[in-house]
Amino acid sequence: MGKVSLADKMRIQTLHEQRLGEKAIMAAYPDKGWALSTVKKICQRVDQMGSATDYKAGCGSFIHLFVQMYETIYKQLEASK
Repeated sequence: MGKVSLADKMRIQTLHEQRLGEKAIMAAYPDKGWALSTVKKICQRVDQMGSATDYKAGCGSFIHLFVQMYETIYKQLEASK
């Protein structure tokens, strides 16, 4: 899966929950350059787990928490510039 931010995953999840298909989601944000396979994987995760951003415990959840912390710190640094 390509580099998709946490905010983008949440956008995709929201649109998927509103019953938009993968291609319609991509058409809503053409500037993002998401691959169809990436959007499909995120939608599948939403269908299977109920969330595009939450992971099952024990399935690399430590890495997920690290990524969330990194994204938060990065956003704070960008905002302070």
